[in-house]
Amino acid sequence: MSLLDNIKLNEKFWEKYLESYDVLNSVFAYREMLSLVVSEFDSKEEKGILDIGSGTGNFAVLAKEKGFEVTCVDSSKKGFEIHKRKDDDAKHVLADVSTGLPFDNNSFKNIVCINTLHFFPQEKREDFIREIFRVLRSDGKFALISIVDGYNPLKIYIHHVKQITSEHGLLKGLFVLSKIIWPTVKMFYYNLFLKNTNKSQRFIFEEEQFSLLKKIGFSNISKTKRIFANQAVFNSAFKL
Repeated sequence: MSLLDNIKLNEKFWEKYLESYDVLNSVFAYREMLSLVVSEFDSKEEKGILDIGSGTGNFAVLAKEKGFEVTCVDSSKKGFEIHKRKDDDAKHVLADVSTGLPFDNNSFKNIVCINTLHFFPQEKREDFIREIFRVLRSDGKFALISIVDGYNPLKIYIHHVKQITSEHGLLKGLFVLSKIIWPTVKMFYYNLFLKNTNKSQRFIFEEEQFSLLKKIGFSNISKTKRIFANQAVFNSAFKL
């Protein structure tokens, strides 16, 4: 049984995970990651973006602030519920993306997929990316971020502490940290649970998603870039 299957079977866990997930909005590395993805697209050229595995809608909220119109697709009702608290007009499509995307060929010029691919077992990752290629327009752009093998969430928070103390000093940094410490502890627990759910499941190797994009037919693939305090990799690519 894959990690993705296990998570589906444990809906209560998934709901608790998503309720704590937005603590990441206070974390520098996470905000930097979302801003990087938004900057890859030009709302003057094309406003529409498909966000695959949208979770609690953090990317969609930021992209909307920048002038984009985001369609979110995810299998989690809880994620959509949390997103709606932030944006009552958010556009959602409830669907299990592991079985295919509920859109016609060439439906979107811009597509993003943030921290979702690594939930798929290795043998299903190629099919998932092929589905994205199918839905992307022939002149479209795709931005992909995945958690890397060897993922250590502690490094994300160490990076955050360094940023806070650098910008605000030690006392201010400790005050800010005190406000997020409990949800942070819960996130560490949930990440440990995910890691131990299926020990045969692994995250993404550094050049794995670059290779997948190339194999499936994407063009102008960017060099693999380490982001999220070096705990994730980023590539952008085009369908020409």
